[in-house]
Amino acid sequence: MTANIERSWRVAALAALLLGGCTPAASTGDAGRGGDGGGSAGLVGTWGAMQCSFCASSDCVSCDQSYTFGADGSLVLALSATYSTSASSFPGCTITMRDTGYLYTATSTQITTATTSSAIESMGRTGCVNDSDDRTLSPDPTFDPNSLVSTLAYTLSGSSLSLGTSPATILMRR
Repeated sequence: MTANIERSWRVAALAALLLGGCTPAASTGDAGRGGDGGGSAGLVGTWGAMQCSFCASSDCVSCDQSYTFGADGSLVLALSATYSTSASSFPGCTITMRDTGYLYTATSTQITTATTSSAIESMGRTGCVNDSDDRTLSPDPTFDPNSLVSTLAYTLSGSSLSLGTSPATILMRR
């Protein structure tokens, strides 16, 4: 049952990350670094949101998600969610997921992601009420690297990055 709960959370989290449903986080970076949407140069850096549709249950007390676009064309996706100590599944746990081994290319209006042979997703749980629920961040053997390959429309505006449409995922530069 535990594996099914994590798998469902992962699918919902990835859908939220790639397809929308987020509220912008407070920007901690220089608001002038947003770029002009002329390609990948304006995307380089870390973009994030702190409120996520995959963390909508009353058991979820906080979440964070981020995209890190490297100047070398690398892309890292990271998600975390913290659950209340009274949650029925994983009470008190902070569940972390990190996807690495991805590349991106960008035009002035679209981002295309691609997988590499080293693509991996790691999951872990810390701070759980039940010590047996804690799990060191480790590779998830059920992960399908192709699940994160897509092409998304995007718009850069100052320190805001809008990904996809209906609804767009809005991220702020960190």
